[in-house]
Amino acid sequence: MKAAVTLRESQLGALFRAFIKVDRCFFVVAAGPFFLSRETAVVPGAALAELFTLRHDRDDEQAPALCEAIAAMADTPERLEIFCRTKNIRLAGITFSTEDGGFLLALNIVPEDFIIEGQGLTISDFSQIDASVPALTLIGMQRALLAEAREAAIDLAKAQSQAMDLLERTQRLGRYIVHDLTNYLSIIRLNVANLARSAGNAETSRAAIEAATRHVGDLVLSLERLTGHRDVEVTPIPVDQTIRSNLAFIAASLPADFTLDFIGGAAQAAVRAGRTELITMLTNVIVQARAAMVEGGAITISTYCSSEKLPTMGASADERWIVIRILHDGPGFDEDTVRLMLDPTMSVQHDGPDFPLRSVRTWARSAGGDVRIAPLPGVGTDICIHLPVSDLSEEPELAVAPLPRRAEPHTGANRRVLVVEDEIHALDAMIEILRLEGYAATPASNAAEAMDALHADQFDILLTDVVMPERSGVELANEVEARHPGMGIILMSGYLPDESQLQPHWHMLRKPIDLRLLSKTLAAT
Repeated sequence: MKAAVTLRESQLGALFRAFIKVDRCFFVVAAGPFFLSRETAVVPGAALAELFTLRHDRDDEQAPALCEAIAAMADTPERLEIFCRTKNIRLAGITFSTEDGGFLLALNIVPEDFIIEGQGLTISDFSQIDASVPALTLIGMQRALLAEAREAAIDLAKAQSQAMDLLERTQRLGRYIVHDLTNYLSIIRLNVANLARSAGNAETSRAAIEAATRHVGDLVLSLERLTGHRDVEVTPIPVDQTIRSNLAFIAASLPADFTLDFIGGAAQAAVRAGRTELITMLTNVIVQARAAMVEGGAITISTYCSSEKLPTMGASADERWIVIRILHDGPGFDEDTVRLMLDPTMSVQHDGPDFPLRSVRTWARSAGGDVRIAPLPGVGTDICIHLPVSDLSEEPELAVAPLPRRAEPHTGANRRVLVVEDEIHALDAMIEILRLEGYAATPASNAAEAMDALHADQFDILLTDVVMPERSGVELANEVEARHPGMGIILMSGYLPDESQLQPHWHMLRKPIDLRLLSKTLAAT
């Protein structure tokens, strides 16, 4: 005769958290603590066959009858597995018969992923002697660590992306600064050499040195403010006066078939920005406009004060702006072109340095303003630079002392040199130096002018800047060498270009130009 089980329910609950006790008709008499906190309908009086099934497919009509299976498995070592019809719960254990003719299902939950996930199970839902509890604890810790690691990896990837973007923008800004600084230093050095010669034009050289020195000083202040080397208080400058006094400098970047007008309407209103920053940014915009106006045209710079609210700045209604407006009548950019030119994720243009609108907007925003660009396809482009108005304070003008002159022998022997430089003051100084050295020097401010000069005349040497708008000096040198294989090539740059782009027999001079090295290089070319 089979032995009956006489354990108390508290003991059963400690050993089998999901036990179910049924009578001979398979109605629930008692249930384990696992069901107390869940809406499983496993309560006294419920029909067991309506709550559980032997198959995982709860709607399987071919599933064996649960009650018959329980009766057949009672008091045997055969393992019973049942599935809840309404919840994602799987139970397993063995079956015992009871003294009153009913059955005790000694069950515990089965720890499977599809059951554990989303069911809100806790350690207390398992039996104290359940061997799966330590494993489940480790699995839970592992999952938490993996989730945390995934989040950390995502955050790290975002931080790396932001760091790479910042590095790219910093490198691009560094190239701008190096380019401008070396150009100004070359202007100073070349004009100092002109002053030292008896045949030099003293007034022209002194004016160029004064302008270049002032721009270099402002550029150094900007660099120190950018790097945080020291706190630099930028003196407010009157916009109209600054643009008007540098208009010739800006116009020097335009060919003869262009006109540049200035209409000052800001009176004595000032902005807190460096002179060189302002003039360099305006020049960059002019250069960009020139590139779009292949047949020449008119460019107008105007200024006015405004109290309009900038949507991108969230400015208050009483914010005052000085607006510098650049309008040209050439072919206007379409909206897609403007968007790509302003997109910080776009790489450097393949046909020249990435100077124009992107750097202008970055500079304007760093000064507390912004840039608005309105493309007018077929009519022109309207560019407005908004800068916050600042209180004006006086700044002393820079004085340059006269320099001594000395004569040097001519060494050029009338060799013909084509000089290509987009910085007009550096170009003028270089031409004068070479002519005093005895070279027959011809100026060109860009690659197109250089090719026109080559069609019209013959030259022995090409002396060209590397970083220029539209086409670089490297591209020009390659074309010149292909068409004139016997012509010597000398490149000038503030920083070395990619060596893979250079031919081994080309000469390379670093800016600012060392005149003795220039003389030796010309003689050896």
